[in-house]
Amino acid sequence: KLISSYNEQLITDSLTGAYNRRFLEEHFVPSLSCCHEKGLVVNLAFLDVDRFKSVNDQYGHAAGDTLLRDIACFWKLHFNSRETGAERLVVRLGGDELLIVACGIPQERFEREITGLDAQMRKICYPKDGVGFSFDYSLGTASSAELGGGWAWEALLQLADQRMYRHKAERKKQAE
Repeated sequence: KLISSYNEQLITDSLTGAYNRRFLEEHFVPSLSCCHEKGLVVNLAFLDVDRFKSVNDQYGHAAGDTLLRDIACFWKLHFNSRETGAERLVVRLGGDELLIVACGIPQERFEREITGLDAQMRKICYPKDGVGFSFDYSLGTASSAELGGGWAWEALLQLADQRMYRHKAERKKQAE
């Protein structure tokens, strides 16, 4: 049990309980060759919390931690599965960035599910003592189906990242 506990700690983020970057780079990405061989589509959503520093500055780091835990827990609850050929996982990439990954489902279904859950996720965070604040995040999606048969993880991640930053810029422009 002790070894199992240590192994779990190596691959999960201690704050959010989501998979961590080590798991992503050492276990998940190397396993993508199986997806290539089986012709499975890999879908990715890149999520970045907007104005996270201002949450920490205004409400304290404990509130920021609560917000990250809430977001990660929501996505893990609604979008996490290790079913072979239909894996879905949530990864804390670092800081206030999460990846939501799904293998083996069509791009359209992935985007429909992400959009539906995204609408539910946007709520008010209550870190303590009834104090609440609203929050937002930017989201960019990408699919290996868009990149063709010779796609690489780095290209998929870069495309989702670019779309996330485009979404962030569009919303900032709308707010002005």
